[in-house]
Amino acid sequence: MIQTKGFPIAIAAIFSLLFNLPVQSSEANRLAHLDEPNNPWQVNIKSAKLITPQWIGEKGVQGVMVLAIDDMSGDGQNFRDYLTPIIERLKLIDGRGPVSITCNRPEPDHANMQWFFEQGVSLETHTLTHPCPLLQRYDFRRARANYHGCVDLLAMIPNNRSVGFRFPCMDGQNTPSPRAYAEIMNGVSDLGNFMTSSTSVGVVFTPDDPEIPKSIFDDDPSGARRFSKYLMNGFVNYVDNYPYPFVVGNLIWELP
Repeated sequence: MIQTKGFPIAIAAIFSLLFNLPVQSSEANRLAHLDEPNNPWQVNIKSAKLITPQWIGEKGVQGVMVLAIDDMSGDGQNFRDYLTPIIERLKLIDGRGPVSITCNRPEPDHANMQWFFEQGVSLETHTLTHPCPLLQRYDFRRARANYHGCVDLLAMIPNNRSVGFRFPCMDGQNTPSPRAYAEIMNGVSDLGNFMTSSTSVGVVFTPDDPEIPKSIFDDDPSGARRFSKYLMNGFVNYVDNYPYPFVVGNLIWELP
């Protein structure tokens, strides 16, 4: 065995050099988020983008904004009364009233449901009893029944084809849950029904997005906080500068 007097010192010097090398963010694995497929906040401004012309199916459309209202139950008459002038205004633009209503317990056979469809309105799911959050009281079975019960109820409406879900209180509380995506939304109800999309994550625009004109922020007294100023303390259910569809849990399209 050959002994070298300076060998331990050399090894120590090498390890010291390795542990003190600066880590460049650009060298990090940009695909690390794929290890968390059920994370609904995984995207950022550098993520791949599915832009509107790639999926909309209509020539010349560069962007889509969904007009939505939540929490319809019963016969929906109050929603009809409120939405009628909005729908009529939309009809002047392209002949239909494409508004989305998320529902709790609508009456499947009431005539108002068919009236909504005739106007171009879609009816989507929002749980039966609007729990905030869905996963509460340590009762997973109850949460699952609340979600799938609403999905099945909407499926009973003649001529309806719901495709989306919104977590109750997603705009004021941090209610979306990775577990709910993985173990509830990715499943099928006892009647064989399921949803394919969600609109449960917010999006906040900041000056960091080079595609947004800086004048949008410069012309507002709040400057860079023009949009973020509306967020409540502790609210984190949003992504920055990413208004594009992305997949959560390998099956659910999230439309922020």
